[in-house]
Amino acid sequence: MKFFDSQRKRPKDNRGLMGSLVFFVIGIIGMTLSCISVFNENKEVHCYTQNGNTEERTEIFIEAEIQKNENGELKLWQEESQYWGAVYEFYVYNDTLHNFYDYTLELTVPEGCYIDGDPWNGKFEQEGTTIKITPLADFMTDHILPDDKVKFGFVFYTPPEVTPETFLEENITYEISGRYSRKPFDSPLVIFFIVWTICGILACMAFSFSYRSIAFEGKKAEEKIDKYIKLCANFIDVRDEYTKRHSSHVAEYSRLIAQKLGFSEQEQKNIYYVGMLHDVGKVMISREILCKPSALTKSEWNEMKKHTTYGAEVLQDFNDISNIRAGVLYHHERYDGKGYMFGLSGEDIPLVARIICVADSYDAMATDRAYRAHLPDEVIISELEKNSGTQFDPKIAEIAIELIKDGAFNIS
Repeated sequence: MKFFDSQRKRPKDNRGLMGSLVFFVIGIIGMTLSCISVFNENKEVHCYTQNGNTEERTEIFIEAEIQKNENGELKLWQEESQYWGAVYEFYVYNDTLHNFYDYTLELTVPEGCYIDGDPWNGKFEQEGTTIKITPLADFMTDHILPDDKVKFGFVFYTPPEVTPETFLEENITYEISGRYSRKPFDSPLVIFFIVWTICGILACMAFSFSYRSIAFEGKKAEEKIDKYIKLCANFIDVRDEYTKRHSSHVAEYSRLIAQKLGFSEQEQKNIYYVGMLHDVGKVMISREILCKPSALTKSEWNEMKKHTTYGAEVLQDFNDISNIRAGVLYHHERYDGKGYMFGLSGEDIPLVARIICVADSYDAMATDRAYRAHLPDEVIISELEKNSGTQFDPKIAEIAIELIKDGAFNIS
């Protein structure tokens, strides 16, 4: 498990290194421009039009109904003037992944219709057959959260020939306009240039060590790659405030386990670097999923699981660290075959991945997360014992328990 090939010939010039630096700079420029593009998109006004209640759904859509009383009866009546009165409720839905704000709801209604009194959760202006409703400036209605809704309501009168039931289905047109609040990591283009930049960093690593292998082989070369990998690991960890330094923790725990298994010093360094990059695929996962404080939905969990394959794809051409793709791709496999993404079991799972699995699980339990505080050592030891032979390789779980009891895992 050599870290790099010491017999590699020194290149005649540094064109490969310069090319990889250009690749890296292009990634930085592309990432910057795509972030600017996202901010500019946030300034754009989006408009959606809808005729009455309909089953067709756009990104922003409206459902309206007549309010019911405690007996389930519609709150409607007919005045002496034969005008129909009713209490209407309008729900504005945001079926996107972004906040929707600075919005207005415009209703086009038949001649003679009018609102009586102030609506709740909003204010209105009426000019002829056009009614414009704007939300109140409070945190409940001034923006609509992703996959959420807000409600407006008012007492509304329609002419005798326009009954409340037909009014909602046939006699009203909605137009809602507003702006989205997108985050840079929501943009596929930003993610693309992030991966591009990481590939540029990895290419710089490869060409840098190829070019300098004779002059800087040994300690200086390893210090250089250590900085690059820590840079990548920091880039990964900074996306989730609850898992900062997670990569370096997993790397150190993996190295300590490898040391107990009798790995050489070079092999221990190798698995340390694998641990640093084991979650590199999470750069492809949206921040909303990574930082979500509540339980993930089924589709969100399926997307989260893909970080192992995403990571292997990012590293597919990076061969300077032996077994790095195996550690990244298989570190969520279980010893009993019930893990992901391939259902490998026992020693069919590469040893490096079995080590990373235990180290990763320990750090997850030993640190504060969005959904819970860290667990005490005795609880973690109990979990490792309980899942030895099912989730974890029994031998590696036993070594981890010894290291916890000896205080070796207390690296904070």
